[in-house]
Amino acid sequence: MIEGITYRWYDHSGFAGGRVGVDGAYGLPYRSDEEVRQWISRDPIARYKTWLLKKGLASADELAKIEAEADRAVQASIAFARQSKDPDPAAGVLHTSSAGPMPATQFFNRSGIVASPKV
Repeated sequence: MIEGITYRWYDHSGFAGGRVGVDGAYGLPYRSDEEVRQWISRDPIARYKTWLLKKGLASADELAKIEAEADRAVQASIAFARQSKDPDPAAGVLHTSSAGPMPATQFFNRSGIVASPKV
């Protein structure tokens, strides 16, 4: 079993404080930039990779192949999602209450916020 204690490097929505090509969101009012940097330095994936290499359990080439395969899978899933039509907003509230479908009050789609879609 591997326990990876992690931290949200970006803000809640992933927009504020984030910059293209920079890991972490900085300049947020509710936490210090130093806190973000400290948690990034403790990234469990990077630490595990270092441990595997140090113990000789995997080579840099093997890990690079795994990372490339994972990247291809992520890129394929992004392409699939972009080519797919938006799901029915009502599907987002199915099976969330024992009383049955709940009324949807707001959803975000490619057009922006959609308020009160029909259930």
